[in-house]
Amino acid sequence: MILAVPPRMFEGESAEYAIIDWRSWKLDRVSRSSLNAETQAAATAVDVLAFCHSFINLMHNPSLALKTAALQTTRTSALVVDAKSLYDSLKKEAPVQGSSDRRTAIEQIGLKQSLLNVGAHVRWVSSERQMADGLTKISARQLFADRLINLFIAYPDNICLLYTSPSPRDS
Repeated sequence: MILAVPPRMFEGESAEYAIIDWRSWKLDRVSRSSLNAETQAAATAVDVLAFCHSFINLMHNPSLALKTAALQTTRTSALVVDAKSLYDSLKKEAPVQGSSDRRTAIEQIGLKQSLLNVGAHVRWVSSERQMADGLTKISARQLFADRLINLFIAYPDNICLLYTSPSPRDS
């Protein structure tokens, strides 16, 4: 889920938000682990974030080159995940060394590069605070509905522009 929020939200304040994009889907590939499922979902979300950056930048400056439109952003953004294992892996210098699943490690390297390209950083929140969980988890739907009604969100410790949550893993 991609949310647009005012810059003050990155300074620890509560703020209104607008949903720019959302998606609830089945993963494209079979996932061997929950870490792999989270990595796939995060990579897709960052690709959508890059598209949103490009779209907004091209609206403001139509003469930008399409290849660099996403890279030329001054907007602060973050990938917010509730999977501590994904957060820890993305914060490590070399995720390949400690990973037992090399495909996941390679995808995480690409994800880290994509995050750098769009100028986003990674934030962790507990599952109860992960807004996008309402798209895929029945237990989180009421909180999600309440947040949609209020159109106001507060994450004083972990503030973000981008939320992502994986769909149930493929079997």
